Amino acid sequence: MTVTKLARPFALAAAIALPVLLLPRPGHGAEESRPAVAPDRVTVVAGGGDIGDGHKATDAVLAGVSGIVVDHRGNLYFSEIGRNRIRRVDAATGVITTVAGTGGVDVAPHAGQAGSFDLFTPGALALGDQDRTLYVAEVAGHRVLQVDLAAGKVEDLGGPPSGFGQPVGLLRTADALLVVDTLESQVWTYSKGKGWQPVFQQGGDFPGGIRNVARTAKGDLILSEFFGHRILRWDHASGEVQVVAGKLGEPGRSPEKAPAEASLLRTPDGLLLDPAGNILFSDMNNHRIARIDGKTGALSTVYESVPGDGIPTWRPGALFRDGHGALWVGDVYGNRVLRFKPGQRKPQVMAGGGAVGDGGLATRAVLSHPGCLALDGKGNLFIADAFAHRVRRVDASGRIETVAGIGLPGYNGDGIPAVRAQLNYPGGLLVVGDSLFIGDYYSNRVRRVDLATVEIRPLA
Repeated sequence: MTVTKLARPFALAAAIALPVLLLPRPGHGAEESRPAVAPDRVTVVAGGGDIGDGHKATDAVLAGVSGIVVDHRGNLYFSEIGRNRIRRVDAATGVITTVAGTGGVDVAPHAGQAGSFDLFTPGALALGDQDRTLYVAEVAGHRVLQVDLAAGKVEDLGGPPSGFGQPVGLLRTADALLVVDTLESQVWTYSKGKGWQPVFQQGGDFPGGIRNVARTAKGDLILSEFFGHRILRWDHASGEVQVVAGKLGEPGRSPEKAPAEASLLRTPDGLLLDPAGNILFSDMNNHRIARIDGKTGALSTVYESVPGDGIPTWRPGALFRDGHGALWVGDVYGNRVLRFKPGQRKPQVMAGGGAVGDGGLATRAVLSHPGCLALDGKGNLFIADAFAHRVRRVDASGRIETVAGIGLPGYNGDGIPAVRAQLNYPGGLLVVGDSLFIGDYYSNRVRRVDLATVEIRPLA
């Protein structure tokens, strides 16, 4: 993304790019921010760096990794939610390309070519029709799309009569497409013959928000309840929901090999069943991938991010197991896609992890959803680089650098150098003298950076 300067200044309506779920829909509130008179000239001040297409995927800087799938040839597809694109990494070359989405936003129901189709917050993905079709759940777009990978065409599959609240999970089975709607506490099934049908006739009772779904050989559904910190099982015969692991509203972590039904979890997300019937899931904020033994019911850690083990910290989101038994993981902490090969304890980075451009010309840097802008008395431009979880500064010479944030979402304290602090989607900015004030959106804080001492401290 880029930050532009207009030769003829005009007042802009205050806007912030985050959270993505609060972005205005096209046609709602967009007119107010347009200038009455078109500017004479637009100059790129910062951003516009290569998003990585045509190059090695491990050199790309990604803006929010959500859904991931791998086809039978080993090609990786993933949603880059911060750039409204679906990306593909070629198994043979490791080169990344865009297969759908232009980076723009459009939620009008229609069909079109993938290369000119605007997506809105693409999330979960699923492959079908022998890898010829890619299904996409748009979280804030409230729709499910079908991409014909051979023809490059995108089609809106519509939805239930009342529409989707927030489609966040997908599962393609032999007979239907399953869609998890977290706001409606519902799982919908879609097939060409029957259209959209609800799984729970009266609506489910999932106060913690269901996130992902898997289906057993018997037809039962396994559900991850993200904010409820639970793994659930829906019995297709009785219609009853049973708790497999976790306790509603109690995040935590229990000893290894403890019975799953008595164990505590912390925001379970990605979910799948292995060939032996074991449940694998992302215990996201415990920084691990856990397994519930299908025979004994014991819960254990399969992979875990351990500080100091030689690889960057990771936090698992989406999961996918390919035909060779490798486990693919969407790293929501480092904006990467990781792969665990069978027998390997450390992951391999398959996409993401490239340099953001600090120290070079701002026009060659990569920005991820630049939000608020601010100027100091010396003419330095400050940018809330929201999906990169940083605040960047462009000096008079056009050089860009990070003044706050390490690029990973979270909060690790105050009273430390700002460039070592974690931010969590920085929003509003204000510069007064030597003070930079940051609205740290998901940390629920207003923080102050002393530009003289470069320390960060809380304000509110």
